[in-house]
Amino acid sequence: MRLPVVCLLGLLNQLPAFSQAPARYDVIIHEILPKPTPTAGLPAFEYIELKNRGSKAWNLAGWKLGVNKREIQLPAYQLEPDSLVVFCSTAAAAAYNQPGIIGHPKFPPLADDTALITLYGPEAQVIHSIYYTRDWYGGPVKGGRSLEMADPSHPCTETNNWLPSPDPKGGTPAKPNAAAKQLEDDSRPDLLFASVADSQQVFLHFSKPVDSSIAANPGRYLLPGFNILTVKVLPPIFNEVALQLHKPLNPASLYTITVNGIKDCEGKESGLFLSAVIGKSAPPGPKDVVINELLFYTSPGVPEFIEILNASAKRTTADKLFFSSRKKDGSFSSFKALTQQARIIEPGEHLAFTTNPQALCGQFACLAPNQVLKVGSLPSMPMEAGSIVLVTADSSIIDEVHYSDSMHFALMNTNRDVSLERKSPFFPSDDMGNWHSAAGTYGGASPGFRNTQRQEAAVNSINIVLSPDVIFPDNGVVDNQAILSWKLPSAGYTGNIRIFDAGGKLVKRLSDNLLMGIEGSVNWNATNEYGEMLPSGIYIFLIEIFNLQGEATRWKKTIVVARKLT
Repeated sequence: MRLPVVCLLGLLNQLPAFSQAPARYDVIIHEILPKPTPTAGLPAFEYIELKNRGSKAWNLAGWKLGVNKREIQLPAYQLEPDSLVVFCSTAAAAAYNQPGIIGHPKFPPLADDTALITLYGPEAQVIHSIYYTRDWYGGPVKGGRSLEMADPSHPCTETNNWLPSPDPKGGTPAKPNAAAKQLEDDSRPDLLFASVADSQQVFLHFSKPVDSSIAANPGRYLLPGFNILTVKVLPPIFNEVALQLHKPLNPASLYTITVNGIKDCEGKESGLFLSAVIGKSAPPGPKDVVINELLFYTSPGVPEFIEILNASAKRTTADKLFFSSRKKDGSFSSFKALTQQARIIEPGEHLAFTTNPQALCGQFACLAPNQVLKVGSLPSMPMEAGSIVLVTADSSIIDEVHYSDSMHFALMNTNRDVSLERKSPFFPSDDMGNWHSAAGTYGGASPGFRNTQRQEAAVNSINIVLSPDVIFPDNGVVDNQAILSWKLPSAGYTGNIRIFDAGGKLVKRLSDNLLMGIEGSVNWNATNEYGEMLPSGIYIFLIEIFNLQGEATRWKKTIVVARKLT
C-alpha cells in the first residue's frame, strides 16, 4: 500500500530524528505567586505560569519544572504559540476552576522571598530559569500579589523585567499580564569578577545570562601564557563560565584574564568591564575587612545596602564571609552569605551588597557598578537602630557595627535615602564619631566606591577653588561651565552657594543647606533659576560654609561669562 505524501511526512515528523527540540526561551516562566496570603482576591495558593513565546506548539510531556532542588514531571499538555498555562497544587486547581490551570499532586512550594525556578525541556535542557528575590516587589513582599514579567522579548533580563501585578485581584493566572509593557533595557553582560576553583580551573562571573553558543568558544578568552582547553557555560542561569587551563596557575602570581565578544541572549555586548584579576588570596582576619557604609532607611523601590572595605594590605575573598545581626538576647540572627564564589577583594577595594543593584544604581551615582553585588537577602535593618555583624562560618567576628538614626547629621531634614558612611577604616567601628551622613553632592550614598566623608590625614584649612576664570557657554566642550571644588578639614560642613550678577541681583541658588563631603564639587553652566542662559558679564559666587560647632566662613569669588558676538 502506498501512503500519500502528506501522511508520510506526518509519520516522519513523529520520529525522533525529525522532531524539533525547543530552544532556550521558546517557553518562559511568565508569572509566579510566591506568597498568596493575605489574599487580594485570588485563591490562597501558589502558582507558576508558563508562556509559549515561539511560533511552534509544544507538548509538555517529559518537561520538568524545578524549584530550588525539588523537581516535578509535567503532564502531557499542548501549549500553543502565544498561549499560557499555570501549574499549581491539586487543591489550587480546584479552587481556581478555570481553563489553563493544571494541578499537580507534588507541586513544589515557593519561598516567600527567594527561590530558583527552572524549566527543563524533554532532553533535560534548561529552557528558562529565574532567581527571584523579595526586592522584585520593589520593597517588602506583597502577600496575595503575583510577580509578572513585563516584556517577554527580554527573557534574560531579571529584576527590572518583573513587577508586582497591578490587577485588583492580585494576579492574572492563565490571562495576559496586567503589568505588561515595553521594557527599555540596555544592560550588558559585564564581567564582574573571576575566581579560581583549583589550579587549572577558573570561573568567570557575569552580570547577566550570556549567549552560550558564543561564550562556549575558547577564543573569546585571553589568559597570557595559558591555553584554554575547554569552556562550559554553567546552567541554569548561564551567567557563569568555567575555563579549564592546560597547566596549573602559579599560586604566588597574579593574572589578568580578558574576554571579548561575549553577548547576552539579545545580542548585546559589554564594552566596559572586560577583564578581571585572579591569583593568590588569604582568609580575612578580624578588622581586615570592615563594614564601611549602611543604607537602612529607604523610600519604596530603593533597596538597602551594606558596603564592606578591605582595610588590610592582603588580597582576601568574600565567599568566607557572612552578614548577620544581633537578636535581643545578643545571639546572632541567621547568616546571610555575601557570595558563593571566591570573589577576590583587593586591598582598599569596596564592595556593596544589595538585593537589587540596578535599582540602587538608578537612585545613586554608582561610580563603580561592578563593585555593587546582588545578594538574595540582607539582615533586617530597622530604621531607628540596629546592628550588623560581619562573621565567618565558625561565628568569628570580623567586624561589628551598632547604628542608630541619631548618628546622622543633625541638620538634615530627613535621613531617608541617605547612607551612614565610615570616616576612617582604622578608627573603632563602635565610635559614633567615626560615622557621618553621606554628602548630598553624591545623592546621599556612595555604594561600591570611596566614601564621601572618608577622613584621611588632617587638613588644616578649608580650600575652595573656582575654575576656570572665564567660561564660554557657547563652546560645546571646553570651558563651557564653572566648577566650584573644595577640600574640607572634617565632615559635617553644610554649604550655601548663590550666584549674583555685577549689580548684586541674585540670579541662581546653586545649593541651599548642602551637606558637603570632605572633597566635592558643583558645576554651573551660566543659567539662571529657570534654566535660561545668562548674558555675558561678571558674576559673583557667594559661598557660606558652617558646621554644628559654630564655625562659619564665607567667600566671594568672581567669574566672567563670555559669549560669541553675533
